[in-house]
Amino acid sequence: MEATGLSEVGDVVLNTLMAQMDAESSNKDKMRSTKYDPVMNPENPSTTTCLSGWTSSFTERLFGARAEKSRVTFEEDVVVLDDAMSQEQSLGSRTNFCSSLLEELKESKLLDKLKPAKTKGERQSDALMDLLAKQGIVDSMQEPSLHQQSSVTNKNNIRGDNSIFVSREYRQGPNQHKFQKRHPLLHALIATISATIQQQVESHNQKPESTNATFCLDWNKTSVQVATYPGDGTCGYPRHCDRGQDSCKFEKSKNVQQETSASPSQRLLTAIYYLVEDDWDAVLDGGALRVFHDGDEDGDFTDIVPRQNRLVVFRSDCVEHQVLPSLRRSRTAITIWFYGTVKIESKMDSIATNGPFIDLPPPLPILSSDVSCRVSKIFVSMASYRDSETRPTLDAMFATSNHPNRIHCGIVLQLKDGESYDEDIWQQVESFPRPQQIRYLRLHARDAMGPCYARGLAQTLWRGEDYVLQIDAHMRFRPNWDVYLIQQCQKIIEQIRSDKVMLTTYPLGYTLPNNIPKNETRGTYLVPWKFDDQGMLRQCGRVVKRNDDTSFLPHKHYLYAGGFNFAPNRVIRDVPYDTMGLPHLFFGEELSMAVRLFTHGYELYAPMETVCYHLWSRGHRPTTSPTQDTLVQSQQRSTSQKRVMQQLLGESSVVGVPMGLGNDRTAAAFAERLKVDFANKILLQGCENGELTDADFASGATTASPMYQGSVEAKIAALDSKAKALVASFLSGISY
Repeated sequence: MEATGLSEVGDVVLNTLMAQMDAESSNKDKMRSTKYDPVMNPENPSTTTCLSGWTSSFTERLFGARAEKSRVTFEEDVVVLDDAMSQEQSLGSRTNFCSSLLEELKESKLLDKLKPAKTKGERQSDALMDLLAKQGIVDSMQEPSLHQQSSVTNKNNIRGDNSIFVSREYRQGPNQHKFQKRHPLLHALIATISATIQQQVESHNQKPESTNATFCLDWNKTSVQVATYPGDGTCGYPRHCDRGQDSCKFEKSKNVQQETSASPSQRLLTAIYYLVEDDWDAVLDGGALRVFHDGDEDGDFTDIVPRQNRLVVFRSDCVEHQVLPSLRRSRTAITIWFYGTVKIESKMDSIATNGPFIDLPPPLPILSSDVSCRVSKIFVSMASYRDSETRPTLDAMFATSNHPNRIHCGIVLQLKDGESYDEDIWQQVESFPRPQQIRYLRLHARDAMGPCYARGLAQTLWRGEDYVLQIDAHMRFRPNWDVYLIQQCQKIIEQIRSDKVMLTTYPLGYTLPNNIPKNETRGTYLVPWKFDDQGMLRQCGRVVKRNDDTSFLPHKHYLYAGGFNFAPNRVIRDVPYDTMGLPHLFFGEELSMAVRLFTHGYELYAPMETVCYHLWSRGHRPTTSPTQDTLVQSQQRSTSQKRVMQQLLGESSVVGVPMGLGNDRTAAAFAERLKVDFANKILLQGCENGELTDADFASGATTASPMYQGSVEAKIAALDSKAKALVASFLSGISY
């Protein structure tokens, strides 16, 4: 009875303990996920090089074979790379990287810190015994249990190695320079392997095949372990799978494990680098890595002998392996685990199975093959003010992109602390399944200072990507949007021989939750609309007739849309957002940017196709920041509007200054091209067509398109002029 009772107590305590450990681990992972891994920092490419001798066939073996078969084979599932680190990667007078690295570990005393390794089960058992001792359930002074005895002598443990983890905090934290200075070769090894894996994963994910495995690696969870097996002929590691035995069993029975976007990152790749003497003998020294080919107990296997400067890479989720004992001398190796998720399905299947995006508009027309689009990265800048559509916008953007692994997003979230509505938005963004591709800043909503401030902060999250896309936090996208924008931009650059170009316009609308006008994909063109009561010019988008002649450039215009614009990354340096000079400015933001871009020599174009869709209704979100000092806020807005007028009138005080006008062209020329008299607030004849004619626009220019029947836009279009003017004070409308 006592034994049964103790067992029941132990089960309860063990379950509680494991839950606490999992919770602590999860919390640590969340904290770590906000850190940027400097090893993979694109701003420091000199810190990384690629592994010597890596080939495309290696990549296919690791990332392609698992999609089509269930049986593990050595030839297809394991990469063995000899002479992995080139001699040039050694430092100083050292010429042999491997022996130099081993000497470095000895000199730094790192090998002196190795301790007997334990499995997860052994660690949990030790923790349980400690907890039971503290509760008085067992006597801490009694005879050691069988497990406790096994920890005294390493030979009886499941694992027979002495090991230590090189923590991420040490490698990547505030004092990372100490790690790199003390362990330059170890840092070079980690950086080189990581850079190669990242490059190969991205290359694989960008293949145009309709069915493929998509890998998403979380670079904030890379683990590094240094381990030594003593050469006593008894210490090894029995057959196991690096992501748990059940993972490998599942692999054998049901092909590749299907992981959803909500799946947490788990061990996906294992890389083992051997630090042994150059005369290591397979028979006399042993210590081989035995790789099993299938799930049978007596199945086939292949033994991989440790060699100096040899790297072995395999899938952690499907390759069972065993470490055989070293026979006459110790065997040291460095293991790096890469974490992530993998989905094996076609790209369109991925979109279709994501419930909200079952009904998509037709894909954007793109060239069948374009290498530059596969290697170019896009930075997406997004400002979100208490917007519940932020996460759906992210989901839609990545689901419809042709190369999702080339997309990186910077978000400024302006939220109320402690409000359940706002905290839900935060949790949704924080749990996005591509954490390594999302950067964000969180501000309290009371500190919001309008779109210019938020968009300027979002631009600070840019990390050198080739193109910049700025959007609102309530958008939907057409498939292929990323490749289409890059190809259209390149087309303009080639014809006008200048990279000072931008694609921008007001997108067509969608309604909640995902009512996208699938039958209307024509582009819109920005033209002046009217001057409001504050003297600010309002603009609207007009639907343009489709022109099937692909030789035509997108239509040039002179107005700018803050909620959708795409340009080469130089625009952030040439014409950055005025973060501090235009507080609480709403209507006037786009005019300021339009005249600044024009005077800095930028040409603006409207895409001929609808690239994305915008939620014009604002009913789903709060639109104002309830501050206590509304008078100050109003005064700041008035000051901002005056500054915009100074820019539009080309006053000398705003020319050639930071965040001001450029010297390439004048504000007067901007007004002339736009056909607007800003001084007298008059729209001149022909401004409603821009550089087009009436014949270029869709018929029924002042009525709603049939696609909007029953939508907010259709209802607004049906109102009389007074009602429209009233609504216009809240909405920046679109006319047709």
